[in-house]
Amino acid sequence: MPTERQRLVRLQKLVLKSYRKSARFGLFFHVRSNPVDCRLVLYKSKSKGRHCLTKSGQPARARHSKKNSAAQCEPWLLAVSPALAQLRADDIIKIYSGRMQIEQTFRDLKNAKWGMALRHSQTTSLLRLAALLLIGALLTYALWLIGLAARAAGYEVHYGSHPKAGSCLSIFSLAMHWVDDYRRPRLSPSAIKYAFIELVSMVRTWEFEG
Repeated sequence: MPTERQRLVRLQKLVLKSYRKSARFGLFFHVRSNPVDCRLVLYKSKSKGRHCLTKSGQPARARHSKKNSAAQCEPWLLAVSPALAQLRADDIIKIYSGRMQIEQTFRDLKNAKWGMALRHSQTTSLLRLAALLLIGALLTYALWLIGLAARAAGYEVHYGSHPKAGSCLSIFSLAMHWVDDYRRPRLSPSAIKYAFIELVSMVRTWEFEG
């Protein structure tokens, strides 16, 4: 439990110190009313250059767009267990990023418009859901290979007169566009091989060895 001599620190002050890509702070007690001991990790990612544009190609100035833009510019401040004190800040960020990627993939599986519509399976059977998740995982793996290969080949998605390169779309979305595009270019065996090597490298990056 925190003592009376320990002072309170606003999270905004820690965020303002985010001059480096990642930083790890010492032991803190999170929430004054019900203190929980934790360690804080701060991470500031590079700008991905994504901008919400209007139909005329100008940056959107709506209140909702500005709010989302400001939120995406804020660094991550993660509260982790003190038991992870032996890990570097970069290691913790990789683990958290992998967890977020898993959650995003599961969301895509459930989405009826942009994913595989798992929410419409109309079943409560655990065995059937397990089988559907396995099929979805295999399809996701194939789409990741397609998306990485398409991005390496310079495949672009056109929205009106504005082409969007692969770097501006998620790998999953780029692959879905490629599959639906009847004019899609053929992916060479070398591009597929490159995609496989890159995907294996990404998986190894997310692995956690305790």
